[in-house]
Amino acid sequence: MYSSMELDHSKLLSLMTHQCKEPLTAISSIIIQLKTKLMLGHKEESYNQKDIIRELNDVEEYIHVVSKLLDQLKHIHSCDTNESLHTLHVMLFEAVEIIKSRNDNQDIHVKFQLNASNIYLNDYDKILEEIVQSMVKLFSGSLDFQDEVLLIYTIDAQDHIEINFCDNYKNKLYFTVQINNDGTMKILENENNGRY
Repeated sequence: MYSSMELDHSKLLSLMTHQCKEPLTAISSIIIQLKTKLMLGHKEESYNQKDIIRELNDVEEYIHVVSKLLDQLKHIHSCDTNESLHTLHVMLFEAVEIIKSRNDNQDIHVKFQLNASNIYLNDYDKILEEIVQSMVKLFSGSLDFQDEVLLIYTIDAQDHIEINFCDNYKNKLYFTVQINNDGTMKILENENNGRY
């Protein structure tokens, strides 16, 4: 018989393992594209140095995401308390998995840039629920996300952590979640560039 803690850890490990697959698949795809461009060379003008540098930068970002996930897995393995399950990064991975599990959202592509501290969240369930609701609202908007990448990036600010939800190139900010040092949370919707 498994304890609830073991079941929670098992669920989380499964979730994070699944999250590792997407960046690894993206890296593999970029490598294939780069090989093809290099093989074609200048003949068909497929060899563009700027494109290749941009794609290598994407690879770097994906590797950074996998590295963060592996650090989190290492922390979970060495931790006996439930605190390892209620952190910022875990909550973001879980929110994305909840959204992707809905039939209409299975093809959504998400990238993470987790630069903020991986803090423990006292109101984990409440914050998760509110972020999922905002993501549902975003994906049910008028524009199609099929060919786009949603970038979720975090920033350590002086008195809060920011979680920004935007397009891959940070041109359009859809919404921002602020988690303050006192544990309170605020969602800021972008009136100009968002899809609401």
